[in-house]
Amino acid sequence: KGISTVPGVARKTISDIYHGIERASWYSSCIFENYQNICKELKSEDARMVSAIVELYRQRDIIFIMIQAYVKHVLKEEIEQTVEQKVVRKTSSLLSEIMVGKSTKLTTSYVISKTLAETLNTSLAFRSLAGKINSTAMTLFQFYGKNQKAAMAARKLRMLDPIYYRILYSMKVEMLYIYIVPIITKIIIKIKAMEHPTKEQIITILEQ
Repeated sequence: KGISTVPGVARKTISDIYHGIERASWYSSCIFENYQNICKELKSEDARMVSAIVELYRQRDIIFIMIQAYVKHVLKEEIEQTVEQKVVRKTSSLLSEIMVGKSTKLTTSYVISKTLAETLNTSLAFRSLAGKINSTAMTLFQFYGKNQKAAMAARKLRMLDPIYYRILYSMKVEMLYIYIVPIITKIIIKIKAMEHPTKEQIITILEQ
């Protein structure tokens, strides 16, 4: 298994380095007066990544918090835990707690967010990210390449769902959006495709 993963790891490392060099080259825009807006955006994104990493270490479960922020955003408000069991059918441990009365104050947004976070296995992804940030083997261009990918993901979110982008921005974590792209982006697209979705329809999309 170790040998079989080498090509994939190598490709990912090369990709990170390539994007790091690409982003660094963009700083040449700072030389030209007409491209100062690009220069300013690059500096802002780099500073925002630092802030996001601080939040990553400061908050215990930042990915869950980001997902819950989206669920609250699309549901518009928190709904008290009176929803049918189908909403929590994917999270048996939470369902068990509800059944024995340990989590009577759980809201729909909490249950759905917890389920989505567990689906992403984000704790593993973030342990990996934190480990790479601390590793002396992590080259500058590799890290900067990850920064470039994160910045591109954040820019796409800004176009796709400006309100959710602003919510994450206010939380100083929009640069971490890349880690929930696999699941949240497709949900955003599905919900945006509906003209006036009801809360029931939104919940159905969230739990699929």
